[in-house]
Formats: sequence, structure tokens, C-alpha cells
Amino acid sequence: ELRGAGCAEVHEERASGADRQRPVLARTLRRVGRGDTLVVVKLDRLARSLEHLLETVRGLEAKGAYLRVLGDPIDTATPQGRFMLQM
Repeated sequence: ELRGAGCAEVHEERASGADRQRPVLARTLRRVGRGDTLVVVKLDRLARSLEHLLETVRGLEAKGAYLRVLGDPIDTATPQGRFMLQM
């Protein structure tokens, strides 16, 4: 699904979304830069708690990056996508 969405890089981690200690996610988030978009298939693959999700989104925003969720109408690069994230 990620390749089909046009993702240039695909990173896979075997850890649970509930686990906060995920080295692949941490490394990926460190590499994200201005204008990049972190794309995930499902929101629960990124974070299982609202607190962790918001922490991740704030970190992306601070870098000038975005989040897109293929399984939901969430794309923080658009006003509608930001609205759906807040819902």
C-alpha cells in the first residue's frame, strides 16, 4: 500500500504500535525533514494512545513535516486532513 501511494522509502517495524520503544520509528522520525510526509497505512500502526499520536504530530509539525494516514482521511498538509485528525 505504501509503495502504491508513491512512498520513496518504506520502513517496517515488527514492534506493536502500543510499544513506545520502537527503534525504526525513532530513526525514521529523526530523518524526517521540512516538507516530508510520514505516511502510515493505519493510525493504530503509528500510535495506540492519543497522547503518543499528538506527541508524534507535534514533532513532525516542529520540523515542518506532515502526517498522512492511508486508511483514514488524515493528511496534515491539508486543512481538511488536520480537521479529521482533531476529530
